[in-house]
Amino acid sequence: MLTFVILAITSPAFAQCDSARTLANIHDNYRMTITETGVLQTRAAARLYPLLAALDRTTLTDGLKLEFDRTRLNDALNNAETLAKMMISGAQGLNFDPTQHLKHADRIARLINRTSCAASGGGPASATASQRKTLSQPSKLPPLGALQSSLTRPGSLTPYLIAMMCGLMAGGLVYLILKSRLVRIHRMNRQTRKSIQITFDLAYTDETGRDAIQSVTALDISVGGMKLRIDSPMPEGTALNLKLKIGDTPASVVWTNTHYAGIMFDDLITDAEVVDLGTPNKNSP
Repeated sequence: MLTFVILAITSPAFAQCDSARTLANIHDNYRMTITETGVLQTRAAARLYPLLAALDRTTLTDGLKLEFDRTRLNDALNNAETLAKMMISGAQGLNFDPTQHLKHADRIARLINRTSCAASGGGPASATASQRKTLSQPSKLPPLGALQSSLTRPGSLTPYLIAMMCGLMAGGLVYLILKSRLVRIHRMNRQTRKSIQITFDLAYTDETGRDAIQSVTALDISVGGMKLRIDSPMPEGTALNLKLKIGDTPASVVWTNTHYAGIMFDDLITDAEVVDLGTPNKNSP
């Protein structure tokens, strides 16, 4: 159940990061195609074109989980695909405006940096001014994959997942502590007690492993347990089944001595049941 909740919470974030990583791969190769020359430029174009040719743009844009102008993103992707195709085809007299293409690359970078997956401070969006140079003055680009790596570095989605897991674990630990026997005994000892005088049978397994029944008298009661007068001592922790008029009630021994024992109900009873148990039956003498 816990795994299902975690996956249900985080699956939209994972889908967003998948789309952001795809865009980051496109961005890095697109920017390198624009600003580099020679072999580096050709290799970047060779990586970029098949990425765009096989891209399912609807899945990509839906996965980003952002409000943005899809037409402008498609325009940027179309320009990137056209440029990459021209580069790898070896078009004669290739001439393009790097400024316009850098604007498209910047648009992609800004969109990626709006997602919850992008690490703050890194990525091309913070360095676009230095990268707006002509091909005759190639810029010092971050290494290929700079934006992709920013999406997978600790500091993006990972801390949120860690925090969420720690929160769930802490919540589970608190729940276990609150349900622990020691805490329940402490709470029972602070509950308001009512003096009563009722006799009933309780069933248990004795130290020899045999089923036993003992008639006991309750001297006081709270919603959490009873004080009993007993004939035979029972070890602490012994599981009991109390034959009460409100029905069979499971309990356990908290403390015991020769003549008395304190018991704790496995589940709290209600105030009304406390009153009911303290009220003599109509057919009682």
